[in-house]
Amino acid sequence: MSEENRFKVNLHGMIDILANHLYSSPDVFIRELLQNGTDAISARKLYDKSFKNGMITIEPRITDGKKTIIFTDNGIGLSYNEINEFLAVIGQSSKRDIMTGRISEEYIGRFGIGLLSCFMVTDEIRMTTHSAKSGEYLEWIGTPDGVYKINRLDSCPDGTTFYIKLKEDSIGYFEAERIEELVRYFGLPLPFPIMLKTENDTHRINTVVDYNSNMHDSIMEFGYDLFGIEFIDYIPLNSRKGLFSGVAYILPYRIAPTTQGNHRIYLKHMLLTENGGNLLPEWAFFLRCFINTNSLRPTASREDFYDDDMLEAAREEIGECIEAHLIDMSHKNPEILKKLVDIHNLAIKSMAIDNDELFNVFIDYLEFETTRGILSGSNLKKTDEPFTFTFDVDKFKQYSPIFTAQEKLLVNAGYVYDDKLMMKLINSAELTAAELNEDEFLDNLEELTKKERDEFNGFIDTANDAIEAFDCEAEIKSFMPYELTALYIMDEQAKLYRQIIRAKETTDELFSDIYAAFAEEIEDNATTTLVFNSENPLVQKLKNISGSQLENIIKILYVQSLLLGHYPLRNNEIAIMNKSIEGLIDGGIVK
Repeated sequence: MSEENRFKVNLHGMIDILANHLYSSPDVFIRELLQNGTDAISARKLYDKSFKNGMITIEPRITDGKKTIIFTDNGIGLSYNEINEFLAVIGQSSKRDIMTGRISEEYIGRFGIGLLSCFMVTDEIRMTTHSAKSGEYLEWIGTPDGVYKINRLDSCPDGTTFYIKLKEDSIGYFEAERIEELVRYFGLPLPFPIMLKTENDTHRINTVVDYNSNMHDSIMEFGYDLFGIEFIDYIPLNSRKGLFSGVAYILPYRIAPTTQGNHRIYLKHMLLTENGGNLLPEWAFFLRCFINTNSLRPTASREDFYDDDMLEAAREEIGECIEAHLIDMSHKNPEILKKLVDIHNLAIKSMAIDNDELFNVFIDYLEFETTRGILSGSNLKKTDEPFTFTFDVDKFKQYSPIFTAQEKLLVNAGYVYDDKLMMKLINSAELTAAELNEDEFLDNLEELTKKERDEFNGFIDTANDAIEAFDCEAEIKSFMPYELTALYIMDEQAKLYRQIIRAKETTDELFSDIYAAFAEEIEDNATTTLVFNSENPLVQKLKNISGSQLENIIKILYVQSLLLGHYPLRNNEIAIMNKSIEGLIDGGIVK
């Protein structure tokens, strides 16, 4: 007996689909068939409590001269009434309870549209089914023009079998390697066998692992199967509220915080998305996560979750799982924690600045650049001498030679997050430390005796005349290292003034006038000093020179001190450097 009918449309289901959802690739037809098979097996388990041996078999085979994928599950099957009631009504699911309209948590599919994805790769879907409930043997054939037929059969395999005859532009899916790749991608952790049957052999595609167990090696191997990466270690993810379970794997290499994570987020053991942005904390970019959930609500395309209160609760709990495990790791596996910090210090720092517990765990391992090399938080805690720190990387580079020569400790807290971490470290460990103050630093440099200063009076007068045009004053002090000729020091107002003037010189006329107005407001309060080193051999020689020759040399030393301080040069300062090079050429030194 054969009947010919047309598909019916559930209007509300179609509005939801068309308005909000869109499949991203024809690949998803494999996912949809896997989901239908998984849900059929779940339904049979609910119907028959003795049923334990769920299985899906996939077989690429030539049928009627066409490359065909045969997809079989031994689930509950469909009756004649169920085919007419659910399979042919687009947007309506056979998983819904007739009375309540709700879908059991056992099922993955929710919208009753999955089978339509097969029409992206075929012009005909043939299905045979044996219902465990009614005992009927049926054949269903559907085409994209909206026509379907139902035939009664004498027999067919238990459960449901789909015959997908591939279109010419889709024959790549016929290859066994491609099928295996997609099945492992979409359904690797499904808790029953998925078998691939070819002419040569039949073997299992998916992997089953108990990711809540203590089987460390097995879980690490599972991570390699998923991501192809030899991870450092893993963090168990187990929700107290039952929202998720899984594993967060620690990457063995440094990665940028902005890098899009390649995670595997599963809904009832079927891949939903690789984008963990909605589910994972922002700071978790150093992890690759395998997460399975039975509770979060998928979109109709089943390629993401709805952003609702339950998703927010899951996100917070995942963050708590990661933080708690890292704290535990500091006691049980400190060597792994140190390796983690060495590789992912930026991510760790971002967590530690706002979380006191994590700060206490990690601060001993976090490292800072200092004039005595790289020192950890633990090293700094043990320091019994006062030390100085700066929040400016360029200042650290400028003053490092002086602090090193004087055997004083200067810490660079200018890199991202280091400023807050340094203040927390100083306060929590009650360390004696002070921020670098250039005015105080200048006052603390060794003063010359009156006799020594008198020897440099002419030199300082000439220096002041030479650098007056740069709004800078000359000073003479004695400091180490003696190799350093001069040190350029400016206060915060001078630093701002210099930035404004530099911007004024590099912008158009309209903004130039605006910058000029800003500069006038702070010009009188800006203080800059060029401190010459009286012990430097070159300065010792220069004190015996006078006139324009000395002025030119001082201007060159002024520019040199700016470069050593990593300050961008203004136009008139660049001109000095160019003129000095021209002088070398004119003098025949450069040929």
